[in-house]
Amino acid sequence: MIDRPPKFENGEFVVCFYDFLDFFGYIYDEDDNRTDVRYYGIVVASDDQYQAFVDEYIYSILCLDGEIRYFMESEIELAAFR
Repeated sequence: MIDRPPKFENGEFVVCFYDFLDFFGYIYDEDDNRTDVRYYGIVVASDDQYQAFVDEYIYSILCLDGEIRYFMESEIELAAFR
């Protein structure tokens, strides 16, 4: 068990990227004009326990399109510093 709090707090405005999309785009995408898929949103919850199997926290993000999506800590950055 890790002894550190989650990196992001509820209510922070963040930008998120799914890591696996780059992998699938590399294999299946024939077009070099790909764009990064970004989701902007607000952190609404973080998993209250550190997830040892992925070595990070998991967050629920309320995205600007109204959907709640789930991201790992490594897929999130504060939008203010983007």
